[in-house]
Amino acid sequence: MSAADNQWAGTIDDVAMYPVALSASQVLSHFFAAKRPPLISLQPTNNTTPENVFVTFYSSAYGPGTLAYQWYLSDSVNPTTPVPGQTSSNMTFNTSASQNGNYYNSS
Repeated sequence: MSAADNQWAGTIDDVAMYPVALSASQVLSHFFAAKRPPLISLQPTNNTTPENVFVTFYSSAYGPGTLAYQWYLSDSVNPTTPVPGQTSSNMTFNTSASQNGNYYNSS
């Protein structure tokens, strides 16, 4: 078996060499320093409901560090107003004419 038989078949992005093996906390520190954005794994879907019923919008995301969520009332293009108390991945509320609008989740 020659050294040419053990070639890497893949892609390497950023290479760094250290004189010693990194600890788990050092590896995590490097990973979190990259500040990768969260990935949305479940987008909320459009929902039209009658008045005075409970509706839930579901979403999910994952990424490095601790994720935080905030739901916003939207003008259909940009989030405009944070919805008070809606800071989890899912949002449930009782529909009424005063809550008519477009909602957006930011994580």
